[in-house]
Amino acid sequence: MPIRILIVDDHVLIRSGLRLLLASRPEFELVGEAADGDAARVLLEAKAPDVVFMDLDLPGESGLSLTRRFKALRPATRIIVFTGHTDPRQAQDALDAGASAFLRKTNGAGELMDAMEAVLRGQVYLCSETAAALAQPLPRDGAHPPHAMIPARELQVLQGVARGMRNKEIASELEISVKTVETYRARVMKRTGCGTPAELARYAVREGLARP
Repeated sequence: MPIRILIVDDHVLIRSGLRLLLASRPEFELVGEAADGDAARVLLEAKAPDVVFMDLDLPGESGLSLTRRFKALRPATRIIVFTGHTDPRQAQDALDAGASAFLRKTNGAGELMDAMEAVLRGQVYLCSETAAALAQPLPRDGAHPPHAMIPARELQVLQGVARGMRNKEIASELEISVKTVETYRARVMKRTGCGTPAELARYAVREGLARP
């Protein structure tokens, strides 16, 4: 069976480029294109795609909101966010919304195909620039603490740490896996410059993050 693909992007040139690229692979079948959220929702229900290429900036409903909606309607559908955004926090927000991959529109065809293969194996894929950026601690400018710019999901984990919660308890409250909590916690430690879990806990309490 071919892999059914839907493209959601309001730029004609982007849709045309993706269409040509997908046409070069016989295992892919393009089942629809949408330039806005209304058309995308109709096609999702009518065509039942296996993979959706999703832009974040769309007329009307945002790509991030559509990603959440699509995953709620069809959990098995893989969402590949394909965007002009370069802020790594957008990538984290996309993953939290249910996306399986995050690509920039400056990435080449080879990386796009790598992402396709990864998500079809059930893996998460980040383009190399985004993966490198997420691994770096956020700079401190003197006006804001390191946690002020971290993605929302990581901040929720940090707040759980401040309240003395264990990883399992945080996972249950946020409805994510313990492994995901561990990943976010390690990432927050790097961003805040904390070398140990105890140091992270002290930091979280000191910064007043125990508030729900």
